[in-house]
Amino acid sequence: MGSIGRKAYESGDYEKAMLSCGQGVVFADRIEPLAAIVDRLEAEAHAALSRLRNIYPGPAAMPAQSC
Repeated sequence: MGSIGRKAYESGDYEKAMLSCGQGVVFADRIEPLAAIVDRLEAEAHAALSRLRNIYPGPAAMPAQSC
């Protein structure tokens, strides 16, 4: 990497040099505040847990096992 590329990475100025971003960039379909992303992830996690509880009710509904 040359000095121009290094400065572009340090500053984030993509107009000065090409910056790599990796394969995960394909999943970035919008720009939004971090709080909105965290809120959405939390809501998705709660929904997934709710679906799992419908499949497996958890230890409270299971008969007690002796060790």
